[in-house]
Amino acid sequence: MTQQTDPAHAVVLSAADPERLRRSAHRLREHVSTADPALDLADVAYTTQVGRMPLPHRLAVRCASVADLVGGLDAYLRGEARDGVLHGVAGAPFAPAAAPTDADAAADWVGGGLVDWRRYWPGPRPRVPLPGYPFGAAPPAPPAARPRDPAGSLRAYLVEVYAEVSGLPAESVDPLLPLTELGLSSFLVTRLTARLENDLGERSRTLFFEHATLGEVAAALAAAGRTAPAGAVPAEPAGSAAPAVPAEPTESVAPAESAAPPAADVVPAPAVAVEREPEEERETEIAVIGVAGRYPRSPDLDAFWDNLAGGRDCVTPHPPERARPGWPTHLMDGGYLDDVDRFDPLLFGITPRDAALMDPQERLFLEVTWAALESAGYTRARLRERHHSSVAVYAGAMWNEYPLFGAERTLRGVPQDSGATLGGIANRVSYCFDLHGPSLTVDTMCSSALVALDLAVQSLRRGEAELAVAGAVSLSLHPNKFIQQHRMKLTATDRRSRTFGAGGDGFVPAEGVGALILKPLRRALDDGDPVHAVIRGTAVVHAGRTNGYIVPSPVAQADVVRRALRDARTGPAEIGYVEAHGAGTALGDPVEIDGLTRAYRDAAGTDLPPGSIPIGSVKSTIGHTEAAAGLAGLTKVILQLRHGVLAPSLHADELNPNIPWDAVPFRVQRQRAEWTGPRVAGVSSFGAGGTIAHAVV
Repeated sequence: MTQQTDPAHAVVLSAADPERLRRSAHRLREHVSTADPALDLADVAYTTQVGRMPLPHRLAVRCASVADLVGGLDAYLRGEARDGVLHGVAGAPFAPAAAPTDADAAADWVGGGLVDWRRYWPGPRPRVPLPGYPFGAAPPAPPAARPRDPAGSLRAYLVEVYAEVSGLPAESVDPLLPLTELGLSSFLVTRLTARLENDLGERSRTLFFEHATLGEVAAALAAAGRTAPAGAVPAEPAGSAAPAVPAEPTESVAPAESAAPPAADVVPAPAVAVEREPEEERETEIAVIGVAGRYPRSPDLDAFWDNLAGGRDCVTPHPPERARPGWPTHLMDGGYLDDVDRFDPLLFGITPRDAALMDPQERLFLEVTWAALESAGYTRARLRERHHSSVAVYAGAMWNEYPLFGAERTLRGVPQDSGATLGGIANRVSYCFDLHGPSLTVDTMCSSALVALDLAVQSLRRGEAELAVAGAVSLSLHPNKFIQQHRMKLTATDRRSRTFGAGGDGFVPAEGVGALILKPLRRALDDGDPVHAVIRGTAVVHAGRTNGYIVPSPVAQADVVRRALRDARTGPAEIGYVEAHGAGTALGDPVEIDGLTRAYRDAAGTDLPPGSIPIGSVKSTIGHTEAAAGLAGLTKVILQLRHGVLAPSLHADELNPNIPWDAVPFRVQRQRAEWTGPRVAGVSSFGAGGTIAHAVV
């Protein structure tokens, strides 16, 4: 009779550097060798596989018992080769072929494979307590051999260039560490891309946004046929992770989850496309039955359209009547609304005293929602009679600076409160109109308006409400944000948003408030409601960990556009205009064009003709309305649909030279023109914190 042997499992460890990996191995060895004899090796393996984030320097011990694990850890710590003990440094992330067992998958994981460990377990197992990560200072690892790499000479070249432009010692620039850990900034990206164009003829301005490490940039350059200048010497090869391993771990690539985004071609799995019958499609389409708004120099939408179509720049100096002594008004140019301090409280059943303490954003959103309901033909009584007050409210907002005025007055010796929470912006509307659907204020920074729209669309599709209010508001009431944006170098030097134009180096803030009344298209047609536009599809994603907290990702931007097109059942050939986010910067605009081009190419299955789709941004006319930016852009699109005219995008007489306009399917709409293409548009809005949104209208 043969004795049944226990199955082998892979116990895996990883760390940011070789010394911490050794410390982790030592701590695990001490823990398991003194643990309860009943400790199950499978539980240990499961915990290390699914309960820890993978870091660059990796160790895997394939073992069939706790004693076998201790022996493997001892061999690693002594620097001895042993069957089943694998260690090394993860290369660029890749999707490995499925291995039969978790033990067999260990080699792929050590080499950088994106292993789905859970597939090897029939169900969740207990996670057992194990030693945590050895935080704290560790001595720097000595220079070590790197895996053989066909792009080695390009890596060596990039290390040399990065050290030169950043001022870092070359020996501290690891091409397999996340660029975020090397201090990548927009300033460095500008210098790096200039060097690549000069030395290699590489014109892409988005390489360092697309890729997580210098190693990945090198691989992309090699794939594009670029070669390093003479004199760039690749690192010495050192073989790959295998049962017979070098005595010391090699240097590493970024951790797959914890320190860097995936490679440019690795995108989040798309949502499953569901084939819909024509009647089902109509059920998912959402009609805009009411629209209202106020924007700089535009007290209503008629004035807004006149300014857009006429190409009028609506950015002005800070209004003198709103300034206070000591304010840095030279920093406060922007787009401003008139009469933000005017309000009729009795119309809404609010006492004048309470109204004076309310955030003006709350007051203005209440007024504009009233106007939007009027444009849809609905009073509070009609909402109650025809829809049982089943109305959701989603409002985008981000700045909550009105309380600063109360705090400043208190500091002067007169205790005073003012403002409240942003939640009151949506909740006040629900209260005043007696609405009983979901009521939520959304803050995803500059994408807040389109995220509010997405939430409203999904709420209607799920049947949570019969109608929905989707809108946003943003006011520039206090110098605090201007001081912050100036410090962060976000403000345009010439106080103009030069979307897709040469010389753009930032944005200028603007005020705005807008609201849409939404209803499922079938119900709107049955009820005889006015239909100003139809929301075909929306999508929202977060960019994840990019090469900096406010650094954009063309991969994520492409992903959100793909998802919105899929949700809308719309192909790129059906898009007749794109209302871009339009950061107005030398690098942000090329990233957006790159993301759109990727999405359209992938969705269409081929490259669209260069310059075939007009693109523009409302920011060039009124400035950046921040939380309300998506609503301002969407309202512009609705007005263009109404009039059959494309409004001009300003400050782009000379185009951004960092965008290959002769090779992308977009052209900047620089003059007023008849809308001759398909009457379908895409609208983008990107939040600085990484939440980005797109809608198809």
